[in-house]
Amino acid sequence: MATMTKQATMTWASAEDQKNPGVNAARETYIANAVAAGTTDGVPVIVSDVTTIRYWLDQTSADDWYAFIVQTAIDNNVTPPTVVIADKT
Repeated sequence: MATMTKQATMTWASAEDQKNPGVNAARETYIANAVAAGTTDGVPVIVSDVTTIRYWLDQTSADDWYAFIVQTAIDNNVTPPTVVIADKT
């Protein structure tokens, strides 16, 4: 697998928002496809009930994830998470 160079830290308004069934289903499909494409390792780092870090291949794949998760939250009537993309530490 390629080296992941970016990390996306997502902080949700509540644990319920992060665990929303519609968000979960869409997220699982997106991550499975991204793993198959080699743009993520698929392993979330659970920081807390509301904060998760995911690692991405590059800025483009991290930006795509950001756009996806925000739109998915909106589509499921959930407050979109705050997402911070940075170099992987």
